[in-house]
Amino acid sequence: MDNPSSISKIALSLLIHLPKQAPDPVASIVALSITEEPSTDYTSLVLNKPVTATCEQKSAQTMVDDDSGSRCRNTNTTGWFEIDLGKSQTFSTLRIAPAYSSVEHALLEVRQGKEWMPVIKDVHLKPDENIVTFPAATGDAIRFSFKDEPKAPQISDFELYPEL
Repeated sequence: MDNPSSISKIALSLLIHLPKQAPDPVASIVALSITEEPSTDYTSLVLNKPVTATCEQKSAQTMVDDDSGSRCRNTNTTGWFEIDLGKSQTFSTLRIAPAYSSVEHALLEVRQGKEWMPVIKDVHLKPDENIVTFPAATGDAIRFSFKDEPKAPQISDFELYPEL
């Protein structure tokens, strides 16, 4: 090989540089040995943050507790919850897991100063896991709301991530 493979860590990604010419044109193999447990500081910006909601407060807090077995037991077909981020943060990915039924018309907003700005409008969420990416938004709090749903949404996980 004229140009040996090299590996470099960039942010939270692993970039592998391969030679221009494959050693075998039909079946080349890339082997990667990991010598220690992978780690990351890429965690949800809302993990264990304070939640204010139209549903029962203790139940609402379970959406951000890193326990997929717990859920916000909402009893209304219209409602909202707000999460205080503690400081201004920039994010571009939402992972949300409605339990048992879909959410037909959801709205995600970010607070910028005293104004609430829409980030995602009228999004449809299927039961279980949804990952929604959007242009980066910045603010110190978020609000998620739903209106006139066929069934009261039960949310087991709500996670918000910064850009990679």
